[in-house]
Amino acid sequence: MSWGQPYQVLRPSGPLAALDRRRASRPSVVEDAAGTLRMWYAAHDGTTARILEAGQRRGRSWERRSVGVEPGPLGATDAAGVDAPSVVCTDAGFVMAHAGTDGGGRTRLHLAASPDGHAWSRGTLFPYETAEAVGATDPCLVVTDERWWLFHGEEDVHDGEPTRILLVTSADGVAWEPVGPVLGPGAGERGVGEPWVIRTGSGFTMVFVAEAETGSTVELATSGDGLAWERSGGALDHARSNHAGRPVRGPSLLRLRNGHLRLWYSAAGDDEPADRGRLWSTDLHGTEMRGLAAPPPAG
Repeated sequence: MSWGQPYQVLRPSGPLAALDRRRASRPSVVEDAAGTLRMWYAAHDGTTARILEAGQRRGRSWERRSVGVEPGPLGATDAAGVDAPSVVCTDAGFVMAHAGTDGGGRTRLHLAASPDGHAWSRGTLFPYETAEAVGATDPCLVVTDERWWLFHGEEDVHDGEPTRILLVTSADGVAWEPVGPVLGPGAGERGVGEPWVIRTGSGFTMVFVAEAETGSTVELATSGDGLAWERSGGALDHARSNHAGRPVRGPSLLRLRNGHLRLWYSAAGDDEPADRGRLWSTDLHGTEMRGLAAPPPAG
C-alpha cells in the first residue's frame, strides 16, 4: 500500500480564512453526481471553534463557502464550541453528527440536520446517555441498508485508562443503542481514537489515530461486520515523510466515484507551530488490496 503526494486543500487566505487561522481539522467530504466535492470541517480562529463548509467543483480549487454550525447559546451542551463533523446524505437531506463542548469542558455528541447541507438545524444532544456518552468525541456516521452506525472516540475520563473506539447503532436514525468498545489500543499504546469508517468490499474499513509514548500515527483496520476489527499492522505515516514528523490528526476517507480512495487529514504547515493545522489530501495507490475494494453494485 502506498499513498500519493499530499496536497494542501485550503490555502490560509481568502474569504472566511480568518475563521480557521488557528486550526482546520477533521474534514468530512461527500461527492455529488456531478463530481463536486463538499466538505464540512472543524475550524478554530483562536477564540471560537465552529464548523465551516467548503467545496470543490471538478477541475477547480477548493473554496470556503459558509459557516455550517456555530456554538450553542450560553448554558447549552455545545456552548464552548463545536468540532469534528461527520456528514451523510439521506433521502430526507443531510445529517451531521458532531462533537460539542459545554462551558465545563466536557464533550458530548450532537446531531444536526439540513435539507441542503448549507442551513443546519441546531445540533441536539445525541439521543442516548450512558457513562460513555459523556466524554464522547470525534464521531463518524455511516448509513447502510441494514442500519445506522456511529463510531466515536472518548476523552481521557477513566482515571488514566487507555482510550478506545466505541460504537452506537440504530435501525432508523432515531432510537440508538450503545454497542460498546469495538477497538482498543495495542501493546505500548496509550489509546486509540478519531475513527473514520467507510463501507469497502463486503465489510468496512477504518482509519484511526493511535497514541504512543513516541507520538501518534494514523492506522488502518478492517471488519466484515462492523463489530470485530482487525488492524492492518501498518501505519499510514505521512507525518515522518511529508510533515517533518509533526502529528497527523483527524483522518477521513472517501471512495470517489472514479474508484480512487482518498484520505483527508490535518497537519501543520512547514512554517507553522506543530499545534496548528491545515487540511491535506492524498490518494491511495493499490486499491486491489484485500478489504479495500469498492462495494459491489446495488442490485
